[in-house]
Amino acid sequence: MKVHIIVNERAGGGRGRKVLREAHQILTSFQIGFITYSTEYPDHAGVIARQLISRLHPEDRVLVVGGDGTLYQIVTTFYKEKALIPVALLPAGNGNDFHEAFQPDKTSREIIETLLFTHQPTQLPVMRCYNQETGNLYVAMNNIGFGFNAQVNAKAYELKKSAIWNYPVMNRLRYLVALGLSLSKLETMEVEFVYDGQKKYYNDMLMTSIMNTPYFGGGVPLNIDLQSNERQLSLLLVRKLSPLQLIGFTKKLFSKKQAVDRDSLLKLQDPYLEVNIPQDVLCEMDGENLFVTPTTFHIRITQYPFYI
Repeated sequence: MKVHIIVNERAGGGRGRKVLREAHQILTSFQIGFITYSTEYPDHAGVIARQLISRLHPEDRVLVVGGDGTLYQIVTTFYKEKALIPVALLPAGNGNDFHEAFQPDKTSREIIETLLFTHQPTQLPVMRCYNQETGNLYVAMNNIGFGFNAQVNAKAYELKKSAIWNYPVMNRLRYLVALGLSLSKLETMEVEFVYDGQKKYYNDMLMTSIMNTPYFGGGVPLNIDLQSNERQLSLLLVRKLSPLQLIGFTKKLFSKKQAVDRDSLLKLQDPYLEVNIPQDVLCEMDGENLFVTPTTFHIRITQYPFYI
């Protein structure tokens, strides 16, 4: 057996490097060989994953060290290549939604022990997202967002280009600054949802998020009624707000209080959702930014194997 480690050392403001050293120490204590592949640019994790498919032996294992975005790239790549290779995650990102949802109490050693000594991985629900216009396929573990939340995420990513923001203690402040910069451009969007046998059209949607776990992003639990292992989608709808209302909404999110009423947070009965977007809009999937032109997204619950 050999463990192939795909790591984003810059995740969590450099936390990835610290977690990687810990992983090396644990694997060495078990006398398990390993190979480390470090990402060097955006989307590199997916490139590494694609190259890794032909190198793996049946007894080998794949360990991801990074945040939700790194995991998203790797799982999406394996899924698109029809190579459903089980993975384990050592969390090193800013929010770590996947870790909080599925393995919140596990230490790094316990996660690695599961990876090494569990014969059968666990099948977990994930969101298969198909872009009808481009034919692109994505797999998200936690959330898919459109509109203002994706705008803030993109602005926070831009800020990371400055070295001052690349420290773990600066993460929350960076998102608050990104929020402040985004408040000057509060744009609503048109969107139509098809779910549970009905259509819902809105022309004043500020942001929307489709969730597979209780976590909205950044480790913030939003839908406490949604269990992580359910094959069920949750839909957040936030219509036009004033800047002051939006600040209040965000303050509740950061304090991990219930920020929306139940009419704005729907628990769908059918594990399928269609999202029709007639204009250009920003999108984020598990913290990874996408620019979307007019299209229809088909989102469905499926499953993927993990060592948890």
